[in-house]
Parts: sequence; structure tokens; C-alpha cells
Amino acid sequence: DLLIGSLEGIYRVPQGREWTPPGPVAIKGILVVEGSVAGTQPIQIEQTYSAWSILHLGLLSTPQDAFDSDGDGASDFAEFAFGGNPARADSRPPPANAEVAGQNAAISFAKQKDPSPVDYVVERSRDLVEWTPLPDAPVVSINPMDHETEIITVRDTEPIDGVPVFLRVRAVMK
Repeated sequence: DLLIGSLEGIYRVPQGREWTPPGPVAIKGILVVEGSVAGTQPIQIEQTYSAWSILHLGLLSTPQDAFDSDGDGASDFAEFAFGGNPARADSRPPPANAEVAGQNAAISFAKQKDPSPVDYVVERSRDLVEWTPLPDAPVVSINPMDHETEIITVRDTEPIDGVPVFLRVRAVMK
């Protein structure tokens, strides 16, 4: 099936059937979770926060909202960016995991599969006060979680050299 959501509504198109909208439908805000069109290869369209919030919460919210709909301690935007469900308190995004690989620190975290309206910024600190973005840190692995999210591991290119190193990831809308 093809699931299409827009600000006008959410529509499910059974496989092998044509879809005609019930009137004018704005393309802005369209969401295709998974599916294919007329026997072609599966398609992916960038998932907007607005369409995601309608699908998961039944209401329109903005990524600037720090609201936590299910009271699990993760904001609705964090659940959007890192793979949780804002309507279920038992579905928090998985925590980031830090590790040392040789002389380098690495961090693994869940993120939306591309295309995504979210930028993920990995940052390093030696004192937990000053944080420096790692724009050129290599992605060393990508593991799919489900149709929306994947776990990626990013390695710091600067060696630890016996000094504490802390890594974190921030999600920001593009």
C-alpha cells in the first residue's frame, strides 16, 4: 500500500489501485512512508515534521515545540529526529552509544533515513563546557532499524591521546 499524508488528510492507496484526491491537495507537506507507484521501484520522499506529527499525534505541531506528548522525557522533535513514537511512553528513541575504537572515540545514534529534513551535528568536548562540531567525521557504519530510521556510527578523527573526550549529537531542522 501507498500511504500519502498531507495537511488535508492521510490517504491509504491499496496496491495496484489508482488514487484520485477528493479535491485539490497541496503537494507541500506530502509524506510517503513506503510504497511504489504503478509497479515501479519503491519511492521515498522527504518526510516533513508537520506530516509526521499528524500521522503520529493526530495534530499539527512544529519542531520548535519542546512538548513531550507521551511524558517519556523525550520531546516530540527528539522522537521525530531519533526514531521514537511520541504517542507511546514505552517507545523512546534509543540512546546514543559512545565507544573507543583504537585511538579514536566514536558515537552511534539513531537517525532518520535520508532524505531527511534534519541535520545531525556530532560534537566533541574535552571539558563538557566547550563543544566543537565534527563536520568531517567519517561515518563508519550504517545499520537499518526500520523503514524510517537507521543507526549510524561516526568516528572522531582526532586521537584521544590520554585526555578525556566526550561526544554528543544534536538534531536541528535544515
